[in-house]
Amino acid sequence: MLPHDGVVITYRVGDSYEEKTYPSRFGNAAGSARMRHIPPSLLPPPREARSDTISIITKKAILDHTKLYCPESSHQRDVMRRRTGPFTYQEKAALILSDVREAMFADFKEKVL
Repeated sequence: MLPHDGVVITYRVGDSYEEKTYPSRFGNAAGSARMRHIPPSLLPPPREARSDTISIITKKAILDHTKLYCPESSHQRDVMRRRTGPFTYQEKAALILSDVREAMFADFKEKVL
């Protein structure tokens, strides 16, 4: 039987696992599991999905049609920049809408829908 402060930890990698028993959970004593107290989360609960959310399939269809309908700008200053992480950015050439949006939407309805 484990002491009151003891803990059994299961280490798992794929299908193989191993259990190890430690006499104490916290602290730097010999044989301690040296677990950490997890601070409470201050984040709000995740938001519910909106009822009018556009599906991923529709978003992909719109993006694919936009890439076919709008040519990339050849001008070096027409660059779209998105931050992907600390000090890292992703840059792509901007897409140029050469016609009105209504014509693009009519072409989308004709080809995709």
